[in-house]
Amino acid sequence: MSYELSKQLGEFETDEQWAAPFDTFVEANKERFKKALDGMFQDVFNEHHDWLEDNAPANLRASAVERAKKLLTAVLEGDEEAASALFECGDSGRYKQIGHDKGEPWACAIHGNIHLPKEQKLRQALIEKHADLLKNERILDLESQVEGLRLQIVEANKRLERLGSFEV
Repeated sequence: MSYELSKQLGEFETDEQWAAPFDTFVEANKERFKKALDGMFQDVFNEHHDWLEDNAPANLRASAVERAKKLLTAVLEGDEEAASALFECGDSGRYKQIGHDKGEPWACAIHGNIHLPKEQKLRQALIEKHADLLKNERILDLESQVEGLRLQIVEANKRLERLGSFEV
């Protein structure tokens, strides 16, 4: 029976009388409803948390593998932008980044062996796959190393001249 019909029949005089049974029911069962809802939410949370905890590593690994495959596929299909990003093109590893000689060509020769930064090692190892792009980058690497070694020789000669043990 609707509220209006009940009111016309005189069952309830006011809105408060109409709402009183509902309010009484809700107040009497509030804690029970709260416990039931909390339990239900906790069950849902636990299921999703367990699922995430169990599946997250595999999903992250699969996503990483998929992205790596896409990048390598793009590189091998000739995408110059992807290749440039993968091979860290630009001035990476060619110039000193800090110190008083910042911006000078970088070269590291120890006991006659030239040591390469990881970016240059990667480009050196993969030169055959992207010949044009990597050859240009490798040429810039080698030019930078030659200039860095030349500057080291000039500096060493200056030190020797100051010591008076070498005539230029």
